[in-house]
Amino acid sequence: MGSACCKKKSPPEISSGPQPPRQPSPEPVKTNGVHDSQSSPLTRRETPTREILFSGITLSARNALRHLEVFGEEYVREKFESNFHVYHMSWIDQRYDWFLTHDEIPKNLNETLDQSWISACSPQESLPQMKQFLERIKLVLSQIAKDLTEVEDRYAELFAEGAHKIPSRNPLGPEFIPQGIMEVGHTSFRYHRDWFLYRDSRNILEYVIALSEYFKNHYSS
Repeated sequence: MGSACCKKKSPPEISSGPQPPRQPSPEPVKTNGVHDSQSSPLTRRETPTREILFSGITLSARNALRHLEVFGEEYVREKFESNFHVYHMSWIDQRYDWFLTHDEIPKNLNETLDQSWISACSPQESLPQMKQFLERIKLVLSQIAKDLTEVEDRYAELFAEGAHKIPSRNPLGPEFIPQGIMEVGHTSFRYHRDWFLYRDSRNILEYVIALSEYFKNHYSS
C-alpha cells in the first residue's frame, strides 16, 4: 500500500472587508478657465523667513571673503613689495567714494563695527542695501578680472573666482563705475586702483557678515 502524500492546505485568504470605490484624482480648481495651481499647498512656494535670507547672505559673503583673504598677503607683497598690514595702514583713509563711503560703512578693513551703530540698523532697510553692496563687489571684481586678463596678469583668475562666489539677483551695469576708472593706464595706477577696490570689497564683506549675523540672531522669525 503506497504512502499517501499529504497536501498542505493553502492558508485562508484574509479579507480586509469591502473596498471603497476608487475616487478619480481631483482636478485643479479653474478660475475663468485657468488652473489655480497656487491653491495647492504642494505647488505654493513659501516666502523665505528673515533667518533664511540672512543665513544665505552670510554664507555667500563668508565664501567670497575667505577666497579674497587667501591671496591678499601675496598680492600686496608682489605688487607693492610691502607687508599687507603696513600697506593697508599707509592708505587706510583713501577710498573711492563712488564705491564705498565712510557714511555707508563706518569701519575700515579688520575693524569691528560699533555695537550701538549695529543696534540702530533695521533689517527692512539694511537687507536691500546689503544686496546692493554685494552687487557692487561682484561688478568691480569682474571688471578687474577682465582688465587683468588683457595684460595677462596671473591674478585675473583669482579675482574672477571671487566675483563668481557672489550670487547676483539684480546686477549693476558697468555705468556704475565712473568712466575711465577701469581703463588700463599706467601700471602703478592700475595696481593702486585694484588695491582700493580689493581692500574695500573685503571690508564690505566683513560688514555684511556682521550685520547679517546680528539680524539672524535678533530678528529671526
